[in-house]
Amino acid sequence: MPQSSVTTLGQSLGTTPTGRTIYRRYQTAVFILASLYLVQVVTPLRLHPDTVVLLSVADSVAHGNGFLFNGQPTVFPPGYPALAALLLKLRVAHNWALIGFNVISLFVGLWAAGYVLMRRIFETLFPVLNVCLVSSLSFVFIKYSAIPLTEAGFFGLAMCCLAVMESISRVSLGREFWLRMTASWIFLLAALAVRRVGIALIPALLWSLVSHAELRQWIRRLSNRTKIAIVPVIVGACALTAWIVMDHFSLIKDRFEAVLIGHSLADVVPGVLFFRLREMSEMTLNLPITALPSAIRPAALLVGGLSLVLILQGIAITMKREISPTTVFLCSYSLVIFSWPWYDPRFWFPVIPLLIGYAGLAVKQVIVRHRSLKTFGRLYLATFVLIGAVTLGWSTAVTFSGSRFPDTYQEFSKSQFPESFRPTYCAAFRSCADGADARHADTIALRLLRQYN
Repeated sequence: MPQSSVTTLGQSLGTTPTGRTIYRRYQTAVFILASLYLVQVVTPLRLHPDTVVLLSVADSVAHGNGFLFNGQPTVFPPGYPALAALLLKLRVAHNWALIGFNVISLFVGLWAAGYVLMRRIFETLFPVLNVCLVSSLSFVFIKYSAIPLTEAGFFGLAMCCLAVMESISRVSLGREFWLRMTASWIFLLAALAVRRVGIALIPALLWSLVSHAELRQWIRRLSNRTKIAIVPVIVGACALTAWIVMDHFSLIKDRFEAVLIGHSLADVVPGVLFFRLREMSEMTLNLPITALPSAIRPAALLVGGLSLVLILQGIAITMKREISPTTVFLCSYSLVIFSWPWYDPRFWFPVIPLLIGYAGLAVKQVIVRHRSLKTFGRLYLATFVLIGAVTLGWSTAVTFSGSRFPDTYQEFSKSQFPESFRPTYCAAFRSCADGADARHADTIALRLLRQYN
C-alpha cells in the first residue's frame, strides 16, 4: 500500500474527532481479527484428506524416500511437503508451526492485496480496508487457514507476486525495474512450487512486461548482437518455469481422464458450471449451502450468478481504464478453476479479496445510480460480517474444546470429515466417552496426529 496514502489518511483522520474515532474503530477491528486468527495456532491438528497426503509426503521426504504417498507420486507440488519436511528435520514439526505459517501468510497476503486494490481498483484507502476486513471474515479464510493446507501459503506468495508486478509500471527502466522483475519471477516460481494453479501468474507477468512502454522502446533500440546475447537468459528462465509447470502434470491429466471415463465433455461441463455456481453462492452468503433449508437451496444458487455478474462488471469497469496484471491474473485463474471438474469453495481462497474488490466496485456504481439499494447493501454487509464473526468464534471454540475436540471439529467441518477421522481422533486423544472403535481409525492419520500434536 503506498506509504503516501497511509500518511495522508493518518493525517486527515487525526484532524477531527470523527476521523480519530473512525481510525480507532479500524485499529480495534484489525486487532481483534488478528488476535482471533493468531489464537488458532494452538488448535490440535485439524485433519483434512489433503492434509493427510501432504504431511505423509513430507514424512517420506524427511526420511529420504522422495515425494511419495504410499510409495506413489501425488498431484501435489513439492513446496508444502518440503516445508513440512524441513520442520521435521529441525524437530519443530508441530501443528502450531504449520498454522503459524498459514496465519503469517494470510496477513502478508492481505497486506499485498491491499496494495493491489489501491493501485488498480479503488482510489481511497477506506474501501481497501473494508475489503481486507471483510475477506478475513469469509468462512473460506477462517476454515482453511486453521488446517495444514496449501491455500494460505499460495495466497501470500501470489499476492506478493502480483503486488510486485503492479509496482513495475511505476518505475522507469533501469536497475530497480530489473530487480522487481526478478523478484516477481521468483515469487511466481515459489507459488508454482506450492500450487500448480500458480500457472495463472505467468500471463500476468508477461503482460506486465509487454505493457511497459519504456521496455518496448528499449528492446527496439537494442542491436541484433545484444538481442542474440540475451536470448539464452530468456530461454533458460522460460525452460525452468516450463519444467516446474509440467512436472507431474501427467498425474493431473490422469485425474481428468478418470473423471471423463464413460462421459463426454458435454456431460461434464454442466456439472462443472454447477460446482462453480455453488461455490460463488456459498462465498457470497458466507456459509455452506448445506446450512440452508433444502427448500431454498435452489434459489440460493441465484446469488452466485448475481455475484458473478457483479465481478464481471467490476472487471469491465477497470479494463476501460487500463488492462492490468491483476485483471489478467484473475481472468487466468478463473479460467483454470472453471476447467477443474471438482467442487470446493477453497479453490477461490487465493483470490477472495480480488473478487470482493471487483464486486464492490460494481456495487458502488449501482448504488450511485439507485440510492434506494444502499440500505439493502448495508444489511447484506452486516449479515456477512455477523456470519463471519460467528464462524470465527466457532472456530475458536473448536480450538479450545479440549476433550470434546473430535465432536466439535466434526460438527464444524461437516461434509469434509470422513467417517474414519472421529475414531482416529478418539484413538489419539483417548477422550471419547463412547469409546469409538479404534479398529476404524485411519492408521496414517493417527500417526500424523501423534507426530504433530
